[in-house]
Amino acid sequence: MKTELKNELITEGSGIIFDFIGEHPIKTGAKFTLEEYVSGGLYHKSWDWLMPVIKKISDELSYDWYMDNIVNHLLNNNIQGAFELCIDAIKIFNERDGGN
Repeated sequence: MKTELKNELITEGSGIIFDFIGEHPIKTGAKFTLEEYVSGGLYHKSWDWLMPVIKKISDELSYDWYMDNIVNHLLNNNIQGAFELCIDAIKIFNERDGGN
């Protein structure tokens, strides 16, 4: 059963992801509201936003356990689980490998 993420986790996690990826994705065909940008984006509920983050983690970080589990969440269409694992992987990168 999926549970709703807390606003604090969404805000903190979106900030961590934004720093890691360096930009918000551009969505074609639809515009995001100002509130969506200000609140840190839609990384927690839009695959359009989260997939570039997953790709960067896959390309730049050597965290096989995280990628295996992120892929599992992808296959089960569990964006919240993938979002949380992305945050964890980036935090470890920032602490261990001298990320931003």
